[in-house]
Amino acid sequence: MKILIACEESQSVTLEFRKLGFEAYSCDIIDESGGYPEWHIKDDVQKVINGYIKVINAHDCIFEDWDEDFEMPICPECFKEYGECYHPRPTMDYQYEEFDGELYAKVFEWDAVIAFPPCTDLAMSGAKHFEQKRKDGRQQKSIEFFLALANAPVKYIAIENPIGVMSTYYRKPDQIVNPFDFGDPARKPTCLWLKNLPKLKSTNLGDAPLFGSSLDMGEFHTTKSGKVLPKWYNLPPSENRAKIRSKTFPGIADAMAKQWGQYLNESQKINQNNEKDY
Repeated sequence: MKILIACEESQSVTLEFRKLGFEAYSCDIIDESGGYPEWHIKDDVQKVINGYIKVINAHDCIFEDWDEDFEMPICPECFKEYGECYHPRPTMDYQYEEFDGELYAKVFEWDAVIAFPPCTDLAMSGAKHFEQKRKDGRQQKSIEFFLALANAPVKYIAIENPIGVMSTYYRKPDQIVNPFDFGDPARKPTCLWLKNLPKLKSTNLGDAPLFGSSLDMGEFHTTKSGKVLPKWYNLPPSENRAKIRSKTFPGIADAMAKQWGQYLNESQKINQNNEKDY
């Protein structure tokens, strides 16, 4: 089964699905940091979610220094040998479309999408900036991007975001989870909007599962202004701070892959059996 992990450069969830045998790909407009460029689609997810991948021509390829005779062209996107990667060539039997002067081919039919759209303009943690973001159009642009993922032509969809405005502009989330629900000692309320996928089940119930009162929520830090923040969130300013904060915690990534992966496999078997009956 083909799974698109949209807006993910860390490959945290992608790798968990790969461990279970799924053909999972991360997708973002920036390079991956998970270590597997061959499983990362660096492109506009709104094209990719509809199955379109940029065409790679032979003259776009690169060569290793040792390849003096230029016998082994390498794809500049996934760094696999040209002809063995998922990128289409211009002469293959695909449906082709041109976007912004670039040729794309419809390669994928996704079975499921798990999306992590940017939350900077949507999360309540940045509410003090909402007025300006509404005026300059940034929030509306982020809302439209979120909705484009939610309304994608894919049967199974999960969208993750912090508590924010999408409860108003889309609908209330199906579920709110925290890393401590899945074994990571941290508090980070995370909303999940689900389409044909079940809610995640906590894997770390502790001694008081009804309210989670005994669960390890991690350390907290009190700022000079008196604001109490989870210690994992209170990072010094850096160019990577936002990227680190947005990374999916290991326990949630594992639960997404195992629980939703099992559900997808079971659903596929049921569909196959129904087709045989006809």
